[in-house]
Amino acid sequence: MKKIFLAICAFNCFILADFNLSAQNKLYPNEFPLRDVTLLKGPFKHARDLNIEVLLKYNVDRLLAPYRKEAGLPKKAKCYPNWAGLDGHVGGHYLSAMAMNYAATSNEECKRRMDYMLSELKVCQEANTINNADWGVGYVGGFPNSKKLWSAFKTGDFGIYNSSWAKEADVYINNEKQNIEITPNSYISLDRKWTNNDKIRLVFHYDFYIKTMPDDKNVIAFFYGPILLAFEDTSELILKGKIDDILSDFSVTDNNKIFQLNNNGRTYMLRPLYDIENQHYGVYATIRNY
Repeated sequence: MKKIFLAICAFNCFILADFNLSAQNKLYPNEFPLRDVTLLKGPFKHARDLNIEVLLKYNVDRLLAPYRKEAGLPKKAKCYPNWAGLDGHVGGHYLSAMAMNYAATSNEECKRRMDYMLSELKVCQEANTINNADWGVGYVGGFPNSKKLWSAFKTGDFGIYNSSWAKEADVYINNEKQNIEITPNSYISLDRKWTNNDKIRLVFHYDFYIKTMPDDKNVIAFFYGPILLAFEDTSELILKGKIDDILSDFSVTDNNKIFQLNNNGRTYMLRPLYDIENQHYGVYATIRNY
């Protein structure tokens, strides 16, 4: 008899079980080194070179600022304000960009920046071990309010994310819905005799909500659960009304792939941002009630 616990963190899902887990050693089975590819003169090389040129214009200390802040270290530079809440996340992308471009081009400045970031992240990691010993031993990250978040998670308190994505969820075992009461920030115990190929499925009933730009609360982006939505529209997106009224005018169609918003006499169609490839789109809309 095995017991499986499902941790429902604001209906973000963590599955905790006694399975043997191991990290993958490569992302794809048919990888080859980036250095094996040489781009000749043409549009791809131009795009790659332009990308490196732009990347090298960023101030690395500003990208590292959120890591130092969360580790309790003195400030070396200000965070980039347009990535508020995602600044540590963006720093990780930048480090990957330095690594990949050095591997592909042997650009020494990319390597210098990569090495510098790694050395600074090591400093942050060591500082967390000292300054945040109760939760941060070995931790390095720029997530805002890391102390509040991770110290709460360590005690099993997921209230910081309470109702962030959904208020309801259903649990299915082998496509059979379970009669279980689900409460946010708690655990579900599935106690049964498990057999090979048993399947657990969680169905979340997501909510629509918004996130605003840090410097202008009237510039908003729409989310459906964890999914950022994009307007299939390239014109200036002007909405009217109160936030709750705008959200109430959303509807979902086509298996959660097409979303519709009726506002101020117009009908807008939206799709998950991850589902858009070559089309023009808009993410931010402005509320303008005048």
